[in-house]
Amino acid sequence: MLGVIDFSRAIYTYHWVAEAAREATRYASVRGSACNTWGSACPAVATDVTSYVQTIVSSGIYVSSTVTGSPSSTTAGALGVTTTWPGTGGSGGTCRTGTQPVNYPGCVVTVRVQYTYGFSLPYLSSLSKMNFSSTSQVVISQ
Repeated sequence: MLGVIDFSRAIYTYHWVAEAAREATRYASVRGSACNTWGSACPAVATDVTSYVQTIVSSGIYVSSTVTGSPSSTTAGALGVTTTWPGTGGSGGTCRTGTQPVNYPGCVVTVRVQYTYGFSLPYLSSLSKMNFSSTSQVVISQ
């Protein structure tokens, strides 16, 4: 029964990582180069997106009740967030003309969230750690 609970926590972590990636791309997509209403986080850069993911993790939106503030109380590795603006549009073609930045509306932003899950039960901790990652891509809206 305890093994079922631990594997259920692993599945929860998998879904948590996917949702964090989706939320991060949404955050970046509404804070493109044409954004001027969000104050200091506009336009968003990679460090802003990383900070946002860390904020939603620490605020408990995607987190179970644990002491460490992460989806697993036996954190095996840090949360990793990689944000890129490849300079392509939603259809795969070039989205920029002239001197427009890569975070221009119509361009794509890609966010990859990674997390290493560690089992908490003694007999499962001998298993290798599970690495979860999710990539989300959205067209910038403003």
